[in-house]
Amino acid sequence: MAILRLFSDCDEFGREFLPRRQAYPITEGTGPRPGESRLSRSAGMTLLLLFQTSGLRTLKTFSLQPVCQYLPRAFPHLVSSSRFVELEAQALLPLAAFLTTRLGRCTGLSFSDATPLQVGHHLRSKSHKVFKDIAQRGVSSTGWF
Repeated sequence: MAILRLFSDCDEFGREFLPRRQAYPITEGTGPRPGESRLSRSAGMTLLLLFQTSGLRTLKTFSLQPVCQYLPRAFPHLVSSSRFVELEAQALLPLAAFLTTRLGRCTGLSFSDATPLQVGHHLRSKSHKVFKDIAQRGVSSTGWF
């Protein structure tokens, strides 16, 4: 998907979502809210989506390599990677709502990861109370669990 189209979709969604969101403010919270940023929420949402599809592991690497080198004209008001991490929380709720509007229709086929979750060491299994009635011993392709 082209970056301009992705930004346009995020921006259109933000124009509809943010006024509705501001109608129901969150009154709880103890921490100070970060100040206004030069980077718009739509640009932040676009950068987060690009980061998720980039295959890079850290946001700092993403902002230093592809964004600063190849996309400076696409994002003229880019902030530092540490400031972007602070602003990431502001874009999280609109981004989650945006992604739910882009879900496709379920075809009836769903896939999930079948990796076994190790609850604890087998020697402590008798004293483990959290998964007492759920966890079982068994073997998988990766070994005993």
